[in-house]
Amino acid sequence: SRFLTDLLSGMKTDRAKEMAPALFFGIRQTITRDVKNDFLISGTLHILSVSGFHIGIFFLAVMLFFRWVPYHIRWLAAPVPVLVYAVMTGMQAPAFRAFIMLLFWCFSHVFLRNNKSGNTLSAAAAVILLIQPNQLSDTGFLYSFSCVFFLIISSDFIQRIKKALLLKETF
Repeated sequence: SRFLTDLLSGMKTDRAKEMAPALFFGIRQTITRDVKNDFLISGTLHILSVSGFHIGIFFLAVMLFFRWVPYHIRWLAAPVPVLVYAVMTGMQAPAFRAFIMLLFWCFSHVFLRNNKSGNTLSAAAAVILLIQPNQLSDTGFLYSFSCVFFLIISSDFIQRIKKALLLKETF
């Protein structure tokens, strides 16, 4: 695709050109067997598939691009390019889960609801389980929602640590 060609043309090393399609789009064909084995042995092979993290980063880029768009329209329109990205990368299970969570979060902003993260997470889990009830026994599903749940319940603690780290001492 043109986007991928433009992206790779700005990279200086062959190693970067080899890794970029896998890191951004989950396209692993450009990676050598040795590099794949290195990722496998290190336990980081999952980085080469499009995950919730990729969906989140792409969403942030879309929101940055849409910053000039009025609030309601921005939150309503942002999921569209994210969905296109997720579908283009194969809509793997982690990307699907992240997109559903993101969709609920965006809709809560569109309708100016009090955006409670726990409610968004619960609604996303419920919809996914309605669509695919067998996900309840899927380790990836349980891990994804457990991690996001942990981030939600620890967000206040993380904010206090952030505030303490950025606090300037005055004498």
